[in-house]
Amino acid sequence: MDNGIKCCALCTVPITPDIDSDEHVIPASIGGRWVVRGFICKSCNDEGGLTSEAEISNRFGWFSLTAGIKRESGKKAPRPIIMKTDDGKKVLLKPNGVIESWERTLEKIPTDDGRLLISGTRPSMNELREMLSGLKRKHPDIDIESAIGNARVEASYKPITHNFGGFGSDAFWRSVVKTVCAVAWSLELNEQDCEVAVNYLRKGEGKPFNLFYGRDVILNRPMDQLFHCVSLRSDNERNLLLGYVEYFGVFRGVVMLSDSYKGGDVDRTYAVDPVLGKEIDLTVDLHLSDQEVDQFQDGAILNGENYLAAFEQSIAIALSLSEKSKLDMAINSAVDKVCNDMGIQSEQEIAPEQALEFSRRIAEAMAPFFLDRIRAKHFTFD
Repeated sequence: MDNGIKCCALCTVPITPDIDSDEHVIPASIGGRWVVRGFICKSCNDEGGLTSEAEISNRFGWFSLTAGIKRESGKKAPRPIIMKTDDGKKVLLKPNGVIESWERTLEKIPTDDGRLLISGTRPSMNELREMLSGLKRKHPDIDIESAIGNARVEASYKPITHNFGGFGSDAFWRSVVKTVCAVAWSLELNEQDCEVAVNYLRKGEGKPFNLFYGRDVILNRPMDQLFHCVSLRSDNERNLLLGYVEYFGVFRGVVMLSDSYKGGDVDRTYAVDPVLGKEIDLTVDLHLSDQEVDQFQDGAILNGENYLAAFEQSIAIALSLSEKSKLDMAINSAVDKVCNDMGIQSEQEIAPEQALEFSRRIAEAMAPFFLDRIRAKHFTFD
């Protein structure tokens, strides 16, 4: 606009201070940190959070939970997701790859002597305590602490099947296109500079995006680190403005922002480690050949081997991060339990005569964790 006020990239309403919004370039739901303003209005931001950003969160839920992404202060942790073991039983995947049973049962059996035998299962001690507290309101004679003391903890380590799905929904790609446009707006580009992408966002015209697995455009890819990346580059000889987006190393896509770009040189890359919450330095080669541009416009550049390799590498990294977190939690939990059972204070030095028994109990408490190390996980790909 002539008065210097920008219009919303989605609905064209002038963005005045009272309707401006903080838009995460990379969705906060998967660990994004960078925020831009003067890009979309509050109404569009709120609507996008319920649709396209929710789709991103759902699509990458396994990675967010397994790797244990660190979200901004004040942001809720990723929601647990329900998965199934190979024998069809439901389990709950929680942050840092913690898996709990989804099974919840409750059975009340009257006995011959007039008592009531209550039997049930819950996925955690917290839920067991909540269940018993609820029952105590109807049955005051229940001894909650005694019941918890008699509870058996059973660990089951069965193969888990997870289908990651694909990247084909309109809501998913709207979020991706919006991400590259947000970077463009941060560079003081506008809708005339990004006419192809903006027309898609506003009118649903065309398909200015596609998967890109023909080659690895990240020249210094970390082999032991998960990251998100968004990169913009102009090709002034061919009047192109291109964007590249990568999430968790598995999703890799290219976006055509403009095929008639006449602005200045653009070369901007932003990447963040969602586990550490820190920006990282990556070099992205978006110098697409004429053949790659033609292929991209005709359809996805999909090399099956590269596609599977991307998933395998990222899954391995996520599981490795999960193992480290679960090892720390298992050790802390075992030490707390054994110290409590043996009456040892947290800062107290273990007496020589207690050392052998302490070690034996630690090994016993850690047994479920050791069993977990040898369980199999199965994944399917679309």
